Order: sequence, then C-alpha cells, then structure tokens
Amino acid sequence: MRRRLSLILFLITALALTSVSISSADPGAATFTPGSVDFGSVHVGASADPITVHVTNASPDTAMDITDVTIGGPDQGAFGVQNGSDGCSGVTVQPGDHCDVTLTFSPNSAGSKTATMTVNESLGTDDLSLSGNATPAPQPAIGVSPNPYDFLGQKKGTTSAPQQFTITNSGDAGSTLHISNVTIATGSDPAFQISANGCNDSDAPCNVNVTFSPGATGTLTGGLSITPATGDPVVVPLQGTGTVPIASVPANVAFSTPVNTPIIKQVTLTNDGNANLDVKGVTLSGNGFSNPGTGNCGNAVLAPDASCQANIQFNPSSPGSYNGTLTFTDDDNSSPGSQQTVQLVGTVKVPGIQPSPTTVPFGVTVLGHITAGSTVTIQNTGEANLHIGNVRIGGLNPGAFVLGSENCTNGAIAPNDTCTATVRFAPSKASGRTGTLVFVNDAGSDQSIPLTGEGQRPPDGTRLRAAAGCTDASLSWQNPDAPMFKKEIIVRGRRHYPTSVHDGVIVKHSGPSAVDSGPRQFHTYRYTLFSRYGSYNGEKVFYSEGMHAKIHTGRICRPRSGGLIGDLTPTVDWTSYTGARYYAFILQRSGKTIWVHYVKRGSRFTIPQSWRYGGSTRGLSRGSTYSFYLYAYTRHRPNGVTIGQTTWSQR
Repeated sequence: MRRRLSLILFLITALALTSVSISSADPGAATFTPGSVDFGSVHVGASADPITVHVTNASPDTAMDITDVTIGGPDQGAFGVQNGSDGCSGVTVQPGDHCDVTLTFSPNSAGSKTATMTVNESLGTDDLSLSGNATPAPQPAIGVSPNPYDFLGQKKGTTSAPQQFTITNSGDAGSTLHISNVTIATGSDPAFQISANGCNDSDAPCNVNVTFSPGATGTLTGGLSITPATGDPVVVPLQGTGTVPIASVPANVAFSTPVNTPIIKQVTLTNDGNANLDVKGVTLSGNGFSNPGTGNCGNAVLAPDASCQANIQFNPSSPGSYNGTLTFTDDDNSSPGSQQTVQLVGTVKVPGIQPSPTTVPFGVTVLGHITAGSTVTIQNTGEANLHIGNVRIGGLNPGAFVLGSENCTNGAIAPNDTCTATVRFAPSKASGRTGTLVFVNDAGSDQSIPLTGEGQRPPDGTRLRAAAGCTDASLSWQNPDAPMFKKEIIVRGRRHYPTSVHDGVIVKHSGPSAVDSGPRQFHTYRYTLFSRYGSYNGEKVFYSEGMHAKIHTGRICRPRSGGLIGDLTPTVDWTSYTGARYYAFILQRSGKTIWVHYVKRGSRFTIPQSWRYGGSTRGLSRGSTYSFYLYAYTRHRPNGVTIGQTTWSQR
C-alpha cells in the first residue's frame, strides 16, 4: 500500500513538471513537446514547414521501449513523418530522456485537417493531436485598369488621345498570368481601335492603348477582349460619344439710330453642339455697316455653349433703310468651310412731336386783362432727339396772345421726354380772337396749336340818371367796382349817342355826378358815359360799351326833369312865357292829381309843406315820383296852353 501511494505521488509530480498531458485509453509514460501540433494554413499541393516533437520518458525509474509511431485519424493522409521514418520507433528511452519525431503536413484537398500521432511503448499508448488548414492552390486572374472606360465626347471625324489599359494578375500570389492576345471585341463599333499592344503572348503586367475615332454622333459602344493562356476571356466595356459642333446665329439683327449717329451691336455666334467649333473668319458686306474691329470671332475655338461676338457698326448718312450681310465661316456639323449668314437691317430713327392739349380755348376775357397761363406740353414721340428752334405766336390775331415762359428751345428733347410753353390771352378788341402757338422743329413741319378767346368790354357804371333843366343837364351814376377802373368819360351828342370818346363833346366833371351847362333851351341832347380802364401792363386804355342818357331842355328850369331831390318844399322856376297874364300847374303823384293851383305873379313857385286839395291835406313825401305840368294863360289863349313839364323823385 505504501508503495502504491509513492508511485501515485511520483506520477502527479511528473505530470506537473511536463508541458503536455498524455491522453490515451491506456496511458503510458511518454510525454510530448509540444503538447499538440498545428501546422496552420498551407495551400493544397504544398507542404508546411516540418515540426519536430520531443517524446520524453516520464517514468522515474523505468525505461520506455517504443515499439512504433503511427498516424491515424480522419485526415491521416495529409500528415506524415519526414523522410518516411521517425527517430523513436524501436528506440528504448531511459527515464527523463527523449527521442524526436519530425512531422510533415502536405494536404491534397482544401479544408480543415486533423489526425493523431500514436506512440506505442512498453509502458502504454500515448496520443498527440495534429491539425492544419488546407487552402486552395494559388490561381492567376485577369485584372484590368481602367474597367470599364468611357471616352466621353469626341468630335466626329477626329481621333482621341490613346487610352492606356493596364492588365495585371489579380489572382493568388505566386501564380503567373499569361496573356495569349488582346483584341477589340466582336460586335464593337469600328470607332474603337487598338493603337499599341504590349500584351499579346506576354505575361502580366502589360499595357494596351486604345483610341476612339467616331464616325457618327451619339453613344457608341464596344469592348476590349483579353484572352489568357488558360481560362475564359475578359471583356472590358468601352463607350464613347460622337459629338459635333452646331453653329447658331440670329437670322437677322436690327439697328436703329439717328442720322450720323453711329451705333455698335454685337452679333453673337454660339456653339449649340457638344464638340468644339472652329471659327475661321467673319466677313461683312452692305452699305452703312462697318466692322470696328473689336470682335473676338476670328480663328476662335468655341467650346460647347460658348460664344463669340462680331461688333458691327451702323452709321447712316441719310434717312432711309439699309441692309447688309454678316458671314461666319466655321466647321458646323464637323463640316469645315460651313457658312452661317446674318441679315443686317438698319433703320434711321427720327424724332416725333405731339402737343397736349391740341387746342387752347381761353373763353371770355375782359379787355385790358390777361389770363392765367395755359401750358402746352410737347412730347418727343419719336426715337431720335427732338430739336425745337423757335416758339412764337402766329395766326390771325397774334397780338391778343402773350407767350410766357418756355423751355423747349433749351436743348435737345430726348425720346419720351417733354418740354412746356405757357401762353396767355390779353385781348385788345371786343370780339373773337384767334391765333396759334407755333413750335418750329426738326421732326417735320411747324407744329401749330390753335388759340381762341373772346374779348369783352369792361363793365359800365350803374344807376345813371340824367335830369334836364332849361339850359343845363344834371347827370349822376355809380362808378363800376372793377379792377383797373380809372374814371368815367361823359360825351354829349345831338343827333345820336356818341360811340366813342371822340364822337362828341366831353363834359368835364369830378366824382360820380356832373352838371352840363352846354345845352341850349328847347333842344334834345344824348349822352354816353364811357368807363375808362387801364391794362394789365399799363400800356393801353380800354373803354366800356357806354351807358346812354337822353334829355330835352324845356321851360321849367328847376326841379330838373328826371332829377332826384331831397327838398320836400322845392321851388319850381321857369322862364317867362311871352304874353302870359298868369300861370297854373297840375301836380301829380304816380299819375294821380294831388293839386291844381294858379300862380298870379312871377315865374317861380315854392311848393309848401302841405296844402288842401279834394278835401284832404296834401304834401310831398319821400320815395315818391312827382310830375309838374305848367300852363300859361294869354290874351289869345284864355283857356291856357301847356308850356312845360318836369318830373322828379323825392329821396
């Protein structure tokens, strides 16, 4: 019993000191260093580096006789002993000593491989785990750069720069890629061509150059076919677009400018295509047009959507229409020598003139007065500057109108701009007046705006009253309340009313009344009172139509017939009637007799404050009109004869 315990202790100690443990159905005394073998990864058909395993006799006092070393397990064929023999089979290993076995790993199929190395020895059987991973054998593969490739746009009829394609072995390291040949793939557009080939019957890496020469527009496709010595060909897709330049110009360009006023316009040539447009030159023909030499189209190369300009000058020397042709020479649609033409049309701008308003009616204006200004606006309705050389008053009665301020002759009037002139009406005759406001201009004939107005005489005075005595006349009136009134002029005539201040005798007076001592008794006289006015500028004198008054001198001197008196006890006097023995009178108020009285002596009678007549007391009263009829009684006219009459009004 004690001996067995000593053996167990020895074995535990030996196991603790070794680096591996032995696993066996009937474990022996052998231990392994390393305790397991892993060859890692190795390609199929290749061999991993050999690994040597130390087989140690772990028995403390017993020699270990090794019968043989075998390999078994699922993938035993992938593992082996180097050179076909190991260094342990048939070997006796002393306690603590070891022998060596060198193992190999040479898989012939891919995958994870495992096996077991078994050492059969006198003390038992000991196993060692083996493992390794078999990877596929390295294979070559075709790598191409670029792949695919688009040549993008290439002008029709031209060849692109060569594009280099590099062919490489993109397979496993250590493999070799051999290229048999490289061609343009069957069915490719003929626009794709190999320009240099360094890959036919050559190992990769190598280079091939391809060019693109489109004979048509649009998207063209093809392929670069690469055939290896073994395996299937690889085709690199090729693509390119055939492009053309398209020259675009306006059909016509219109110019418009006044005579001898140059104008420059840019005529644009645009490349509406998708390839460069080569412009070779520009030519110009036509009268009135010239090229100032500042364009940029000569020998220009226009990229798609780019443009250039030809600067054309139009400078007409006289009115009228002008025509010209501008021609661009280029390679429109990839056709060298193509020409595009632009029709040039020139029009001469002229000014226009439009007045507003087209007539100026002033209405009725009193002589001597001047109206407020009426403004006439002139607009330039044309396309060239308008020049007005003179503004004046014309027509039948130019003196009736006054030109005020104007700014039309200050300089050129641009299109759509305006100028103004002010005109006023100052009539000097009482009648319809007409004139014209004339603008002398370079748009055509003189522009005349009709002017109309009517002159009206200034107002007369009012409340004219004329009273006739025996040899004089009394006149009273009220002066007009009107601007620029100066005074009243009284003119006396015999057979007709005076028609002007020069048509009769002027009666001197002061204030709004006058007594004319020039008349003769028993005569008829006619008076006209003219109101005299000054003018707005103090240069002229104007007269009203005139108020008329008519008198007839008679027998009764006072109260004057037609007079207005304030005395309620007036004295009536008259000139004596030849042969009169006495006189009588009839006094009436508003046509009704209020007194009949006889005067025995003299040729005057003072009407008393009151009297009795018809059973009533009578008297003069204010605001009434009275008529006094005088009769004379003579030897031959014992029944009396009417010798005079006067009518007056009481204030």
